[in-house]
Amino acid sequence: MKDNSISQGRRIDSLQFLRFAGAMCITVYHFSGIWGSLKFDFSRAVYLFYMISGFVVMLSTKKEEKKKYFLTRRLIKVLPLYWGLTLATFTFGQFFPDFIGYKPTALQLVKSLFFIPYMRANAKGSFAIRPIVGLGHTLQLEMLFYLLFLVSMRISHRRRGQI
Repeated sequence: MKDNSISQGRRIDSLQFLRFAGAMCITVYHFSGIWGSLKFDFSRAVYLFYMISGFVVMLSTKKEEKKKYFLTRRLIKVLPLYWGLTLATFTFGQFFPDFIGYKPTALQLVKSLFFIPYMRANAKGSFAIRPIVGLGHTLQLEMLFYLLFLVSMRISHRRRGQI
């Protein structure tokens, strides 16, 4: 008889589907300005997405060999695309600042590349804490989560979820 328990390292497809649905709701929310007002506040899906992601990350680091390279695997997955988009947006902003709403500085570039929050003007003239790639603010939160999770991995797997 086949053991389908999550302790065998199987993916939990229903959770992956919920996480995907949460990510799609977040995407719809970010583009709602283009489509006009929506009757449903899709921003609440952020909580669902992060809650499920936290559970999946905790589950994926149950084994010692997975735990050892946790941060390295995550950074390899996230950084190349984010850095590429940040550099492209920075370069584009140097030539067409009106298109992105402001002209990013070299200091803002460095802070954006290393997920250091800073306040900048947005296209509407107000201020926001955003990296050069505006939607990258969720990556800043994700990197903070990874850092906190890395610290919590010193605690036994059984107790880690209680944090």
